[in-house]
Amino acid sequence: MPASPDKITLAGIQSAFADALSGRGDTALAPHIKPMPGVPTDVQLDIYRNNVHAALARSTEGLYPAVAKLVGEEFFHHMMRDYILRFPPQHGRMVDYGHELPDFLESYPPVANLRYLADVARLELASYLAYRAPDHTPFDPAQLAGLSPQEVAALRFDFVPSLTLLASPWPVLDIYRLAMASEGEEPPAPEMDNNPARLLILRSQDEVDMIPLPYGDFSFLMSLQTGANLEDAAAGATASQSDFDLSSTLAQAFSAGVFSTAR
Repeated sequence: MPASPDKITLAGIQSAFADALSGRGDTALAPHIKPMPGVPTDVQLDIYRNNVHAALARSTEGLYPAVAKLVGEEFFHHMMRDYILRFPPQHGRMVDYGHELPDFLESYPPVANLRYLADVARLELASYLAYRAPDHTPFDPAQLAGLSPQEVAALRFDFVPSLTLLASPWPVLDIYRLAMASEGEEPPAPEMDNNPARLLILRSQDEVDMIPLPYGDFSFLMSLQTGANLEDAAAGATASQSDFDLSSTLAQAFSAGVFSTAR
């Protein structure tokens, strides 16, 4: 049996208030709202609810500006109401809200025809996480001096915290650039068919780089990221791309500051 209004705990009121603001129902909270002359309880709650939803939508739009531009601001805010119902905030850090949006978009029926949209969101989230990642000194390849060929082949690398490897069947970087183009700019329209993206995303100084990679380079880095040693990662990359150049790929990775440690 539900607790009577005078027996509900503070935690119970807070929980009921959170449910009401997220749109999961306000029945439990209604008896505890102080009446206002001429303003029904449901209207009072609507005011709070609309303010919360609008603030969360604005915050999430700042995290996914390209997604918002691709669907339109009005639709984005409408979509956020459905998103908030499914993923209500779990903490008070608004800058960290909205990280589930890429997965939400995968199964959100109104955008089913925009099959690339979830991966554009993943690109934007990876860029945000790269920017927010802690500073880390990249690995200095000079530390490898003196190792035998067998020791080099057995090396495993750890990656800097800001790095994400993103693969998509869609040209998401081209779509992102088109969406974010300034007035007067005219980026070429993305070629949507048979034009997958393989991207290296990481922070360099105070800028986030989004670097397209050949298939072999991407395969090589993915293998290293999942724990393969240098020899096995290179063998897999060569099998996937006949002209894969290990020396060139490693040099570019060291130059970009991809690795944090080697072991």
